[in-house]
This record gives sequence, structure tokens and C-alpha cells, in this order.
Amino acid sequence: MKKETETPDLSSVNYDALLNDVLGLNLMGLKSLWIAFKNPKRYFHASSFLDWQNTFTPAFRLWFTLVAVTFFFQFFWAGTSSSTLQMAISQIEANSTLPKGVSAETAAREFLKWSFGFLPLSLASCLFLLAAIYPFWGEKLNFAVRQRRLFIAVIPGTFLAIFSTVALGTAPLKFFLPLIILTYGLSFILDALTAYRGAFEVDSKAGRLGRAVGLGVATFLTSLSAGILANIGAMAAIAFKYG
Repeated sequence: MKKETETPDLSSVNYDALLNDVLGLNLMGLKSLWIAFKNPKRYFHASSFLDWQNTFTPAFRLWFTLVAVTFFFQFFWAGTSSSTLQMAISQIEANSTLPKGVSAETAAREFLKWSFGFLPLSLASCLFLLAAIYPFWGEKLNFAVRQRRLFIAVIPGTFLAIFSTVALGTAPLKFFLPLIILTYGLSFILDALTAYRGAFEVDSKAGRLGRAVGLGVATFLTSLSAGILANIGAMAAIAFKYG
């Protein structure tokens, strides 16, 4: 046990430590994010080692940090006249009966607050469930390794979500649906491409491609399901508040 009187090395508490304290993302995390794009096979290989070869940030931790950044932008843009907010207002006006004195905009802001709050939890839960049941890895893997590889595969697409959130916050309402379709489409491509480039110990390109497309479809459906669950939770919350 270290003594309380031990002299600390203040020089070790540097900017890397500051990034880790504030964002949970240090230089190793930034390197891991870069490798997820440039050479994901190295990241996937490290996932088979207990300590990630002391080289990479655990994939779930990096994924969660990216989700937290996206979560911040979602709340920021929901407070403006964003296409996200306008879409929520139009949906509530069309489908909900609100109490007297409660505007559609007030209810929409409440809906988005709950939806954005539920989404990280529902998405993480759905991805862990997918890791538990998805069998097509080309080798026998336990749950711990499967969830590591799955979260590596979705890191590039999750990073993309940061920029799509900003785009949804600045684009007119008429571009809301095209941007959503584009975001899901690019996320599918990035998930499948990342998996193809290193997730599977399969020699043939056709074998890797088939498994990669399968995983891309699975993560696409998982993300879609998580969003639906988050919206259902948000609707239940505003129905309880205004019902």
C-alpha cells in the first residue's frame, strides 16, 4: 500500500491526463480511433488479449466516449430551431392531443430530452444483446471477445454520428429524412467495411465479405431498434407527464 506521505510526480499529470479526466479519451484513445479507420485489423487482433496489448483503448470505452460527444451535440441542437426539433413538433402536432397551455414545441423539447437520454442506454443494451447472440464470426469466441470486436466494428460509424448530428442541427426540415437515410446508409457501409478489414479469421475474400455484410445488416437493425425503443420510452414519459 502506498503511503499518503509519498511525494507525487506532478510532471506525470499532463495534457494527456487532462483529456482523460475531461473526456475519458487520452492519446491512446485518439490512436485507437485513428487505427479503427486506418488499420482496424490491428485493433481486432488486440481485442483477443486481456490488456489490449497495452496499445489500444478498450472498444466499449471509446465507443461510449463518442456517444457522449454525440449526446452533447444532440442536446445542444435540440435547443435551437433544428430540423430535429421541427420534425418532433410536426409529429406531435399530427399525433398527440396536448393539455391546454402546453405547446407542441414544449412537448417536443420534452420528448427529445427523454429520447436523447434513453438512446445511449438502449443502444448499448441492444449492442450487448447482439454480441451475445450473433454467431457468424468464423471462429468460436466467448462473449467478452465478441462484444469487443462488435464495438470496434461500430466505432467509425459512431464517429460519423457526431457530424450527422451537427448536420441535422443546421439543415432545414426538408433535409431531415434524406440526412437520416444517408447517416444510416453510411453507418452500414462503415460497420461492414471495418468488419471486413479485420474482424474475421477467414481466408477467402468472399467469406469475409459475406460475414461483414451480415454484421453490417445486424448492426443497422440494432441501431434502428435502439432508436425505436428510445422513442417509445420518450413517448411514455411525455404521456405520463401530460396525460
